[in-house]
Amino acid sequence: MKKILFVCTGNYYRSRFAECYFWFLSDMFGIKLEADSRGFEISLADGLAKKLGEIHPMTKHEIRSFKYLDSEKENWGSRETYTSKIIKNRKQIALSDFESFDIVIALNKKEHEKYIIDMSIDESVKKKIIMWDIDDVIFDLAPTKCFNSIKIKCEELFMKLYNEEIINGTI
Repeated sequence: MKKILFVCTGNYYRSRFAECYFWFLSDMFGIKLEADSRGFEISLADGLAKKLGEIHPMTKHEIRSFKYLDSEKENWGSRETYTSKIIKNRKQIALSDFESFDIVIALNKKEHEKYIIDMSIDESVKKKIIMWDIDDVIFDLAPTKCFNSIKIKCEELFMKLYNEEIINGTI
């Protein structure tokens, strides 16, 4: 089973939505993949959440997005919700995470390349890192563009992994 880690700056929205959407795809296609999420600098997200008065560990955009996925999952007769699965505190990435996961997705190359350089990640481990170009949603009142970009990139990655599973005969 492949383990995928999605990382954004604060583990505030993008990485957690990508994690949740990847579970959605995994469930929809019946492929066992593990997804998780982290942030490079969660103190920034914690500060922003405090400033915005958000006491819940999820943003209002995430809750709305996850409830949509929950309603889709109910159509298959499933009772476990993504919202209940994803409610958790933001997590700071650790050097060991790069070793623990098969694929690490940094959601924005321009934002996150500096963190990867600063972490002094071994060259062999850097091969696991994929850089996307998903802009932050923090100042977007309707994060549709971000939401859709994450969905498209997750679907592309999922189909690549799905096809590898078919080729390897593990499906």
